[in-house]
Amino acid sequence: MNYSKLIMMKKNQYKDGERDGYWEHNYKNGKPCFKGNYKDGKQDGLWESYYYNGTIRYKGYFKDGGEHGYWETYHFNGTIRYKGNYKNGKRIGYWEKHHAPPKTKQFHI
Repeated sequence: MNYSKLIMMKKNQYKDGERDGYWEHNYKNGKPCFKGNYKDGKQDGLWESYYYNGTIRYKGYFKDGGEHGYWETYHFNGTIRYKGNYKNGKRIGYWEKHHAPPKTKQFHI
């Protein structure tokens, strides 16, 4: 899906021509699309992304533009899909996979 056609409101910040600071985009229906921070042009800190209906898609941390730290991804109905940790953009350790309706499985990356 091309989400750029669905985006209406944007809050963007730049510093020296690079993305920097808090960013937030909303869909045309007024619901949030994503929000998070950039540092020196790269995603940094906690980010959240949402489906068009407003249900959360994922929340997790970035460091230097790559996934880093604890993450949760969600099914369209809002139930958890995966949860686990990243280090330097790669999954590490144990991850839980939840099916909709919820059943839990653990696997190791």
